[in-house]
Amino acid sequence: MRKAAAIIIFMLALLGGCTADSDIDERSEISVIGLGSKFYSVDQIEDILFTGNDILWFDTATREVRFKSTFNSLRFRSFTTVLFRLSDMNLFTATYLNGSPDSIVENLVFYHDTNADKYFLYDNYPVSSSTVASKYNKEIRAENWASFIIQMRREGRIH
Repeated sequence: MRKAAAIIIFMLALLGGCTADSDIDERSEISVIGLGSKFYSVDQIEDILFTGNDILWFDTATREVRFKSTFNSLRFRSFTTVLFRLSDMNLFTATYLNGSPDSIVENLVFYHDTNADKYFLYDNYPVSSSTVASKYNKEIRAENWASFIIQMRREGRIH
């Protein structure tokens, strides 16, 4: 009788452990906050635009961020800059660009291709122009970028 009880307790512990591991993606530590309102008459406030829970996957080769179908992109419209965070640590900021802007940005860009309705994290914009400044900025954020990729991998969000 004691053996049967011990086996049941052992099996319940195993099942409980498996459930906790499979729920990792439900508690993402990645969050993205909107900074710098485009509307200058409105106070600039921080607003959580999305978390890792909204991300279906991130492709490290193309740099595409694919969101789940429930993602609401309208929240971006009032922000020029977004801040990526890991738990309580600020990782990096990115300039939010939408459509086909005439802008040249030599730092990280969170780009929304409105024609294809896809999002990308590019090192600069346009992508074809890799300047000395953009390479330098990439080197500066390399450690925090690696932390972002490691966390996305832990959460099973790398494509």
